[in-house]
Amino acid sequence: MWGLCKFAFGTCWYMRCVKWLWVGGVLLAACVSSGMAHAQQVTPAPVNDENYQALGLRAGAFLIFPSVESGFEATDNVRRDSDDEAADIAYYIEPSMRVESDWARHQLRLEASSRHLYYFRNSSENETQLNLRASSRTDVLEDTSVEIDGGFSLEQEGRGEVDVPGAAAEPPDEYRLDGSVAVTQRFNRVQARLEGNAEYNFFENVPLVGGGIQNNADRNFVEAGGELRVGYDVSPKLHPVVGAGFSIRRDDQVVDVIGIRRKSAGGSASGGGE
Repeated sequence: MWGLCKFAFGTCWYMRCVKWLWVGGVLLAACVSSGMAHAQQVTPAPVNDENYQALGLRAGAFLIFPSVESGFEATDNVRRDSDDEAADIAYYIEPSMRVESDWARHQLRLEASSRHLYYFRNSSENETQLNLRASSRTDVLEDTSVEIDGGFSLEQEGRGEVDVPGAAAEPPDEYRLDGSVAVTQRFNRVQARLEGNAEYNFFENVPLVGGGIQNNADRNFVEAGGELRVGYDVSPKLHPVVGAGFSIRRDDQVVDVIGIRRKSAGGSASGGGE
């Protein structure tokens, strides 16, 4: 009898141990799984540059994106001249601003930027660059749109340019004014785009060391042109396009300083797919 009771007690104790070991194993597995899931959740995601893009400042139906950058530059040849090398340090500042419309239809974009470079010892080599641009798109009809673009730029010609005299007291300014108008029309699967553009380049007279100037009026010119592009939607992934264009150039002074009569016109043809 005692042996039977001992056997029954031992069996019950064994079954309890198995039961608690099984429960403990389940709890341990659950804790490990939870810990792994938690570790996966806190793993840092890759950095996406899109998350840090400027949101802009809202002003009514427009978004404004201002920015400014500044710093210092060092050079061992400020004049870019192998015969007259000079080292210097310059401070620069680059302010800019972009304005974009937030309309349901149509679009307007304005941009302005500049770069100012100031040398500590060679102030004659200071640089100023300016860029202004405006562009718009007007959806006249469902299948008709008009795009207008125009801009102005100012920059300095480098001393190494062939048209800049070696005796120049400072790099001359170069101005550029450009504009274009384009009309896009869709006829079912056919899309046509007609564009006209013009550009005027004006070069400042060059002051010379020791006095006097070099007249650059013979370098000023106007260039204009146009292009017609026609495409056809063969399929959603195939859109062949053909185009034809022309351009003309007219100088302010037809005859330059060395007596060459200048006048040019040209044409172009193109084809491809999108």
